[in-house]
Amino acid sequence: MSMAAMTRSRPWYRGLDANQWKTMIASNIGWMFDGYETYALILTVGVALHQLLDPSQHGQIPALAGTVIGITLLGWGVGGFVGGVLADYIGRRRTSAARDQGKAAADLNPASIRPLPCGDRNAAGALRLHGIHQRPEFLSRCEIC
Repeated sequence: MSMAAMTRSRPWYRGLDANQWKTMIASNIGWMFDGYETYALILTVGVALHQLLDPSQHGQIPALAGTVIGITLLGWGVGGFVGGVLADYIGRRRTSAARDQGKAAADLNPASIRPLPCGDRNAAGALRLHGIHQRPEFLSRCEIC
């Protein structure tokens, strides 16, 4: 049997070295954390909207919860694309540095420190969008005040 035939018959993961395995495990752990974050949003968004909205608006909770989750997932996709393109042009380190600087600037901004007014029980006032400064793969994010 030739070497090429033996190479083709082996599973793909047999050819990975230790560094590649570490990279694969770290990326899988990152995806697991992202999935957990979305799962936590799914578990809590209904309860949070129930507390924030007037009882007359409780019928809108499924649509608003779907909107919040949809915007989050859309933000992951758009942010991943924009962050990936930016990283290809200026490098991953510079992209991460720009993200960290943007997050620091947004956190120091007094308007971002104060929560949006939720006392009026307005669903639009209960949603707060975060920008690409959070993580490059999250272009926009919805959070409940």
